[in-house]
Amino acid sequence: MNSTLAHRKPEPRVEDDALVRGRGHFVDDPQLPNQAYAAFVRSPHAHARVLAVRTDAARAAKQVLAVLTAADMKAAGVTSVSRHPPVVGRGGAKMIMPFRPALAGDKVMHGGDPVAMVVAETRAAAQDAAELVAVDYEELPAVIDLEAAMNGKTQLYPEAPGNLCVDWPGPVADEQNEREVADIITKAPHVARVTVTNQRLVVASMETRGATGDYDAAKESYTLHACSQSADGLRGQAASIMGVPNDKLRVITGDVGGAFGMKTTVYPEYIALLLAARKLGRPVHWQSTRSEAFVTDCQARDTVSEA
Repeated sequence: MNSTLAHRKPEPRVEDDALVRGRGHFVDDPQLPNQAYAAFVRSPHAHARVLAVRTDAARAAKQVLAVLTAADMKAAGVTSVSRHPPVVGRGGAKMIMPFRPALAGDKVMHGGDPVAMVVAETRAAAQDAAELVAVDYEELPAVIDLEAAMNGKTQLYPEAPGNLCVDWPGPVADEQNEREVADIITKAPHVARVTVTNQRLVVASMETRGATGDYDAAKESYTLHACSQSADGLRGQAASIMGVPNDKLRVITGDVGGAFGMKTTVYPEYIALLLAARKLGRPVHWQSTRSEAFVTDCQARDTVSEA
């Protein structure tokens, strides 16, 4: 062992002291002045048409400040929440990114898809009023795994035939190499094949997702407090969806209680919170429940590989 390394005094990690003493700063900790609370009405179906959303009872409930639906998102000019770096497919084909609303309008596309948002003076009042929103659904066939999706029997988006987002040849496309490999396999006297399924991964972060939307009418600018892994990336995505310049939307992230990648991107709830803050003229906060996180956080893996 290097003698210098052996006698070097260990340097403590600078972030640990506050965290082990319970002095961390997480998104659900602070209360902004005049802060309101949001709760989401979510689809119990994986795939269904939305026939009607009845909000009168919720709007009339005590302490309720607002109930937002897809119509509010559309009226405000909110664009698709789908955001992904461009990936060029085989033969130069573009990746297909269907429109994803902040609040579902015509259809819901997964269990937990947000259909409406209730804002109230307290968290409990918002949750109670959310249960008063009545949604009529026409259930449609669901697709629960990749192989079922790719067989094309249940078409989810008309613009993505066979439910294929992109046929990606890899970072460097080499059609000649593909043809040569296919020729070798075709002529081989013996061929071994294996199919491997890698299970779906669901993150269970210690701190569930949460955010607070705020709006400064004088400056016509937004602030989003969110437990994010990439404040700058989230700012760019959210600003684009809201239709404002980057300098009109600030993202503030404190400590993050676990993420594993799923707190990197923008989510529908964040956009709805920003719009609600603008409409009400006060901050609006939401913290995911554990059950919400299970059905709404980005998931991973779920691959079927053939070799």
